[in-house]
Amino acid sequence: KLAVRKWKCEALPPDHQYSHEKYDAAFEAGIMSDDEDTLGAMGKKTKQFSLHQLLCASKELRDLWAVIDAVPHPDPAIWSITRIRGSDKDEPPKKCTKLAGRFQRWMIDSEWLPEITHLKYDVPRRVSGSGVAWGDIMDPEDEEEAKIELNSGKRKKVKGMMGASK
Repeated sequence: KLAVRKWKCEALPPDHQYSHEKYDAAFEAGIMSDDEDTLGAMGKKTKQFSLHQLLCASKELRDLWAVIDAVPHPDPAIWSITRIRGSDKDEPPKKCTKLAGRFQRWMIDSEWLPEITHLKYDVPRRVSGSGVAWGDIMDPEDEEEAKIELNSGKRKKVKGMMGASK
């Protein structure tokens, strides 16, 4: 699904809104909704998958997927599996140690995250900044690098202080 969506995005005209690099972060496995087999009569699997978008996904992210999924595949014989829209899943953004695959702020519904029961998910391992293209001061990669440098500086200072007390 990820490879097909990337191909479809690349097939969009260069001046299309979703051809802009600010949407590239959405094309990571951790951002994609899970697909589930659709069961037919007597519980047998069909040749359809149900797409289940996360309830926390922003309108912008949902619109992106709707446009990308509407682009026809160049070889339907290869991509013969039908995907149908299923119900949304009320799950938080997945915890992600790497930046690639982590939800960015623009991908999260602005009304979902501030809810009292969802505030615990507003942490760097689940949601990063959106980046300069979205109006942030820094890109998420630069934020991560700055945190690493800050933490390594603190460790050096602590080690130096520990050695001085001997």
